[in-house]
Amino acid sequence: MEVIANTNRIIAALVKDGISRRIILSGKFNMRTADFGIKEVSKYRPAIMKKAELTDEQFDGVMARLMSKIEVVNENDVPPQVFREAAKIMDSVDKDDTPFIALSLSLGKTPIWTDDKHFMAQNAIKIFTTKELAGML
Repeated sequence: MEVIANTNRIIAALVKDGISRRIILSGKFNMRTADFGIKEVSKYRPAIMKKAELTDEQFDGVMARLMSKIEVVNENDVPPQVFREAAKIMDSVDKDDTPFIALSLSLGKTPIWTDDKHFMAQNAIKIFTTKELAGML
């Protein structure tokens, strides 16, 4: 099953060796994410490292393992008209989530994995929570 991983799920997998990490590493899902999400992870790297008590080397190791299971899709690969459609769906709720909606639309409405309540405010794209994906393992 194809699923788009939102930034919060990647960060959760970095912070703790828990269910989010198991979901990603399981190989059961064909995971993708927007390059915007990876930029966000980099932006919050110091905070993630502090919270998870990881060294630079440990962070890089966990991130490499996670990214071996997640394909990163460049925003430039999503047509502008799809971004405009995504903006109509998500910009009024949370602009930072628009790239994930755009990626989903460009991939034939691939479901998004997130625990971010903002996504529940739209009904154009199927959303899976961590609990729902864990139930599929």
